Amino acid sequence: MHLNRFLRFANLLVAGFFFCLFISCGDDQIDVPDVPLAGKIDGVDWEYKFGNGTPTVDFKYKFLLLSTKELGDDPCTVVSTTNPHLEMILPLGTGSYSLPLSGLNNSVKFVHGDGVVLSAVAGFLEIVAIENGRLIGYIQADDGGGNEVLGTFIAELC
Repeated sequence: MHLNRFLRFANLLVAGFFFCLFISCGDDQIDVPDVPLAGKIDGVDWEYKFGNGTPTVDFKYKFLLLSTKELGDDPCTVVSTTNPHLEMILPLGTGSYSLPLSGLNNSVKFVHGDGVVLSAVAGFLEIVAIENGRLIGYIQADDGGGNEVLGTFIAELC
């Protein structure tokens, strides 16, 4: 009787091992929807143009996701703006985050450009890859008061 239970347990254990092995051998590509980042900030339609990330003193990065209202073609030259934009402070790495982010310095914020700054209270952020000096991500963020964005972005690491 005990031998029978042991053999069933051993068979389940071996089958589970091979099941996990075959699942992990699949294609690990993450399919991110190819939707350009856009939405509303300060009640106005907002479209993403480019973004940048600069290191902070606490070994994280401050990211600015900037709109089509920005002049020029180099996101690294924009260190501040009065145009509506998104601001994020994150550790540099891939991963998935639920919004709002935990931690005092971690944040996703809607910056109106006139001094009003509102934090995202719902949504998610997926950092898909960091390659060739760029961070590639997907975000859906909402502040609960009309500011919302959704889509894919690429930010230059400056």
